[in-house]
Formats: sequence, C-alpha cells, structure tokens
Amino acid sequence: MEWTKPSELPAKLQAEWTGALLKVKYTQWEDEDLDADESQTEFEAILLRSSMSKNDVQGLDGSFTFQSPNDEETMEILMDFPMDGEDVVALFEGNHLTLFGNEATLVMQK
Repeated sequence: MEWTKPSELPAKLQAEWTGALLKVKYTQWEDEDLDADESQTEFEAILLRSSMSKNDVQGLDGSFTFQSPNDEETMEILMDFPMDGEDVVALFEGNHLTLFGNEATLVMQK
C-alpha cells in the first residue's frame, strides 16, 4: 500500500510498528544526486516512537527513535519529507515498510 501523507505516519507506525523488533536499513545522500556520497547504516532495534512536524522550508521533519534490544542505548533518525499529498512517502508491503524522505530512505522489516 502506498502512502502519500507523511503527517499521518506516526499514527500508522504507533499502531503497527512501535514496540516491535525490527531490522532497519537507513540510507542517506548528501544531495539529490543519488550516485554521490551515499551512506548506509543497518541495525536491529525496537521502534520506540516517531513524530512529524512542519519545518521552515514547506515540508515536514520526521523523527524516529529506536532502542537497541541488548541495552538501553537509543538512536534517533531524522528525515525531511514533502508536504502531504505531494509524493509517495511510504510503501507498506506485508512485514516491510519503506519510508522515502527527500534525501534518505528508511527500510524496516519485522
């Protein structure tokens, strides 16, 4: 299922993904050139919370907080998203969720 409303992602994540142990892959680019300066991070963690807020450049800022399953260490991933309805920002496929930010992707698998 495709999702075009990033403002509604936190509620969707809270209902179906928060508290679950996930395999996470985060990819980001330094600019919109997808061939340049790509960095990837992969880890297993529990999604603790997510939030979305308006930013100053007519978009939304997403925050996703994860906790390591082995200790209390937390990590936060920040992503920029377009406004609601401008683009597909999430793809839900069974136990896979892919979030498409402006210069990053976040893939979670249960």
